[in-house]
Amino acid sequence: KNIKSTKSTDATKHNSVNVEKKKKIIGIFLLLFAVLLLFSILSYSRFDKANLNYQLSDLFRIFSGDPDNTSSIRNWIGIYGAYISDFFINSTLGIFSVIFPVMFFYWGLTFNKTRLRSTIYTSNFLIVTGLLLSSFFGVLRTQNIFEDVYELSGSIGYYLGDIFVKLLGGLGAIVFLLASMIVFLVLVF
Repeated sequence: KNIKSTKSTDATKHNSVNVEKKKKIIGIFLLLFAVLLLFSILSYSRFDKANLNYQLSDLFRIFSGDPDNTSSIRNWIGIYGAYISDFFINSTLGIFSVIFPVMFFYWGLTFNKTRLRSTIYTSNFLIVTGLLLSSFFGVLRTQNIFEDVYELSGSIGYYLGDIFVKLLGGLGAIVFLLASMIVFLVLVF
């Protein structure tokens, strides 16, 4: 009876991937995703937006052999990178959305470690930093200082900047956000 159970345990041990290897594989995929996302965001071009139709068929256009609009995509990751960077730059925190690949990279490095508290602390620091900087440039954009450079604030930063301007006025919002950044950095460091 014991021989049978030992053989079955050895078989399951041999056929299955242990938890540590699974964590390493997930960590590697997070690192890979972070690098691709970073390259996608860094190579954002507002000229790519004219080639994006926001239809599911666009993503499969590359398999058709018709080089219509995909050949003029300037993003380093191609049409997928153009869609991803357009989403992160225009719909989230603008250029400060680079915090997301940095966060994914850090999570990939520390995924199989037991420093979960430190990882969450670093992620929160990056998110608050991105929100403050994006909001600051959103305030400047609402005040027509960086009116045409929407990549600096994105939609979220512009929205938050608009709220701060409505509550505190232009100068008050700038002073408040600068003071918030200083207080935040003093608290963190």
